Order: sequence, then C-alpha cells, then structure tokens
Amino acid sequence: MTFDDRSDIAPIDHSPSAPFLGAAELGRRWHHLYSPLGFREASVCVGFVRSSALVPPLLELPGSECPNGFHADMLMRRLRGLVAADACDGFAILLSRPGGDRLNAWDTAWSNLLDAAARRHSVLLYGIHRANDNDVISVPTEFDEAA
Repeated sequence: MTFDDRSDIAPIDHSPSAPFLGAAELGRRWHHLYSPLGFREASVCVGFVRSSALVPPLLELPGSECPNGFHADMLMRRLRGLVAADACDGFAILLSRPGGDRLNAWDTAWSNLLDAAARRHSVLLYGIHRANDNDVISVPTEFDEAA
C-alpha cells in the first residue's frame, strides 16, 4: 500500500475555520480565504481567533498610505475590549496590498506598529501576515528579530 492509498488518513483541512498550528498554517488559512489573490487597495484585516481557528467576523480596515501609530493604538484598544467580552482569544492580522514585490517599508512599518500596540494593550496576536497579488507570507516584527 502506498501513502496515496491510505484512505484512513484524514486530509488536512485548509479552510479558514480549521485550527492552525503556527504561522505557516495560519498563512495558508489567509491564502484560502482571499484566493484568488489580487488586491485593488491596501487594507488591514483582523481575524478573530478562538481555539486556534479563525472565526467570523473578520474586520477589514482601509490601510492608510502612511502607517500610523495612533490608529494602531486605537485598534488594539478596541480589540482588547472584545477579548474582555470573551468574543475571542486573540487576533491574527493580514496586511494586504496590490503588487507582487517583496516585503516593503509599508509592510514592516504597519507590522511593527501593530505588534508594539498589541503589546502595550495586552492583546494576543497569533501572527501578522502580508498578502499581495502573488503570495501570503509571515511578517517578522522588531520584537521577533530582537528575540
């Protein structure tokens, strides 16, 4: 019997609501949710996480031209209130934008601002990813790089 003949092995569920184990699987959930990839404008999408799964609702906000610390702080204050109300365990962030280039200054600036604001407001982030017209990747933060 080959591996392909094994009908007793359950297939991996890549749907957004399936539990994920780490950043790579979470990135696949984002990819599945937004396939086919292609974006007209930049946005910051917040996924609610409960029991290691993305659950509705998703909150999508327009991404400003210039990453803004005030907006990052306001968002995290609101998200902290949702955790306190037991709406979810934490959040996953997807930064999306048109184009097909690698990580750029916009990606890393938003990622670092959101990560720092989450830490200040005690909001659990399960990861920050960036999606463009070609792929979805995990975005390292200043905190990740310092560790």
